[in-house]
Amino acid sequence: MKLKILEEIVKFYVESSDFNGISYWRLKELFGVGEEETNFDPILIELINEGKISVNYTLNPHIKQFKDFSIESQINAINTMPSNICLYPSETILAEEIPDKYLDRPFTRMLYFGKPQLEPFFFDISILEQYYNDPRYSIFSSDYSGSISYISEQILDERDQILLETFGIGYDKNNHRVVAVYLRYLHDLTPEHQLRWKTYLLENDDCEIVYEYYQNTIAGEWADNASIYQAFIEELFHINQMVTVMFGSKLFKNDFKEDRPQDFRTIFIPTRENFYKFIHILDKMMSENIDKNFFRGKLELEGETIRTDGKVIVNQKGTIQLFEEWLRKSVRLHEEEGYEIIINPFKEIRKIRQKPAHSINHNSYDRHIFKEQNEIIKRCYEAIRTIRLVFTNHPAVREYQIPDWLFKGNIRIF
Repeated sequence: MKLKILEEIVKFYVESSDFNGISYWRLKELFGVGEEETNFDPILIELINEGKISVNYTLNPHIKQFKDFSIESQINAINTMPSNICLYPSETILAEEIPDKYLDRPFTRMLYFGKPQLEPFFFDISILEQYYNDPRYSIFSSDYSGSISYISEQILDERDQILLETFGIGYDKNNHRVVAVYLRYLHDLTPEHQLRWKTYLLENDDCEIVYEYYQNTIAGEWADNASIYQAFIEELFHINQMVTVMFGSKLFKNDFKEDRPQDFRTIFIPTRENFYKFIHILDKMMSENIDKNFFRGKLELEGETIRTDGKVIVNQKGTIQLFEEWLRKSVRLHEEEGYEIIINPFKEIRKIRQKPAHSINHNSYDRHIFKEQNEIIKRCYEAIRTIRLVFTNHPAVREYQIPDWLFKGNIRIF
């Protein structure tokens, strides 16, 4: 009887469409066991103690989302909540029964052999660069999570038609960023892409997913913190809204709220080329994004310089120069440092952007670039946030409401 019960649990699992466990009542029904039968539960408990089966009693017990509960908890579930449990063969039993299954799909093989569907696996962050640089794929990213899908309008080989429904960001023991993907979603990849991801696989014991991704995907909660990149764009949006109320025109041409640039993010591979690409985007969102029309009627848009021969040259003022002149003329700050906090990052980004334009640069790989990028986005975000805070004091926007998460400043770099 014990052997037949084990065989039925294994059979149901391997023949199911989604690696499902068999319910307690269905198993009893298959063996014609009635309510009064007292020998059935002890057999299940014996199989649990022998490490041959496990009991799942989550909200959806038909899918094994997490690692096995303790033996004591599993036995207690059989005794107290049999209507809410499903039974699964152990990884050891499955390995004995079907050792050669799914050799070309390493993650499907793990799932088939009893690994939990929501167990995170961790990968080198550079795996994402391949998809970002391939125009055949559409990438969605919210800084600590994202998804990858093929573009349906283009004809792709069937092996490349993938959907990775969700991935998250994590960190290894050295605090280096990694990619986290639940096994369930790795299973959905084609064999070719499963093998590709397998080559970037890291040791899970050394890594953890960011808490915000856990909140969203496991706990079903809104994240407590927001990305600095998301906050940067949100600040641009509210600055434009406030300035329009105050002066009737926008300060920035675009707030990027609906069309965030793909490269406005933490870079995946720390190369000098990727760093300059990020700086290029940042300059477009800052100094190049300042609308000169905002200053029309407020400042002279041209300046004069006198050459050594006495001839007067008329030049168009740059956006940073115009903004600094207007800021110093229109806003009274108590300390010079306040103006520098706002203006200096605009100048710094413009200077860095001009460097590769006037020299031959050799691309290089350097993990220090991650830190360099983080420090720069912090200074730039502080500048943009300070602009919004300065405008908040204007009488016309005293009642303007800022989202709580932006007001409280729960901002971080993922």
